[in-house]
Amino acid sequence: MPLSCRHLFKAINHAFKVLLFGALLLSSTAFASEPYAPAFSTQAITVPVDRCENNRCAELIVQSVRFVGHEAFNAFVEQSLVSMAWQKDVEVQPYQSLAGLTDYFRGNARVGEQLSLKTTVQRHSPSVVVLLLSQYRFEGGAHGESSSQYINWLLPQNLALSLESMLLPGAMPDFVAALKNAYEAWVATQVKTGSIDDVDSFVEQWPFTASDNVALMPNGLTVIYPRYGIAPGFFGEPMLVLPYAVLRHIIKPEILTQAASTH
Repeated sequence: MPLSCRHLFKAINHAFKVLLFGALLLSSTAFASEPYAPAFSTQAITVPVDRCENNRCAELIVQSVRFVGHEAFNAFVEQSLVSMAWQKDVEVQPYQSLAGLTDYFRGNARVGEQLSLKTTVQRHSPSVVVLLLSQYRFEGGAHGESSSQYINWLLPQNLALSLESMLLPGAMPDFVAALKNAYEAWVATQVKTGSIDDVDSFVEQWPFTASDNVALMPNGLTVIYPRYGIAPGFFGEPMLVLPYAVLRHIIKPEILTQAASTH
């Protein structure tokens, strides 16, 4: 991974972990199991700024999601999303809300800067909701920079979970070992499809690293990597999937039961 991309991901990941360390209790209220998933709506705003170059003006685009009756979670998601726009780990983030980001962008956007923030619902069930937060920034050059971050919301306990809070005590090494096996299987698949020519050279240049950016999806624990995380940029953001059968002694059983449910 180029140093600039490593620095970018480090800054984004640090900003998110400030918000989500361990399991975040979104309120003191736990919810009884419901036969339906929580209702939500999507909202989109576009903020043009008259700082233009080569027929391209600065612009902020935000697509957000709000869940009916869950204001604490909505505030957490909004704060997490706008934090992805702040890439300076040596300065204090000057905004904590969408309104604050909008004001900051109007006053500080660079000429022609394009910033897009998006929240999409990846899983929507009565027990687990998974959101994918993504950001894309273009400030000139061949291409922009992008990143993604999952949020896992356990409805019955009203908790936003990090990877650490999903795992049994002392299970992190086992998780990393299982993830490395998935990485090796992914590399083997890329070799078969012709995406990788020289596997030894590829693994030397793009060695395995662990990622804590995970999603409790119905078919298994999805792990996403940043662009240039474990592969060249043309691979995009690689995803690995760990079946829940592999994680039976790694993830806490109460979380595993809810995550593996198809309802």
